[in-house]
Amino acid sequence: MALLIVQSVIIMRYSSQGATRSSEISRKVMSKLDWLPESIPREAEPAEPYKLTLHYIVRKLAHFYNFFVIGCALALLKAQLADCGYKDAAWVCYGLVLGIIDEVKQRFIPGRSGEFKDICIDFSGVLLGYIFVLLVLYVVLRRGASCGKK
Repeated sequence: MALLIVQSVIIMRYSSQGATRSSEISRKVMSKLDWLPESIPREAEPAEPYKLTLHYIVRKLAHFYNFFVIGCALALLKAQLADCGYKDAAWVCYGLVLGIIDEVKQRFIPGRSGEFKDICIDFSGVLLGYIFVLLVLYVVLRRGASCGKK
């Protein structure tokens, strides 16, 4: 539960940052990726804000990663509360609603925009994180059950 709360707060804090601060953080990450080939343009010209660049990829991967962690936390919480009766869809709906709130909130932050595409990226991160943890738990529990058999 703590991981879910902490990660949700982190996401909301990131979405509260203005465009300048958000770009600064992305550029810090980009500075660690100097080893990538120059064939990937680093940043777009103002006339092409959605051109596929390293800056754009880093920003979208940040969305995906943060919501992947949410999906992992949701799956762990579901496993911990196995007898609570909620279906998987109810668990991942939290991630979807959080993504929608995040993007709507960004529409009110100077220089930021809320985009449907980002909601889709966020939700795909939630789904993959959720499925990943459930698969890992399944494999671990199955292996543990087979180790006990003689």
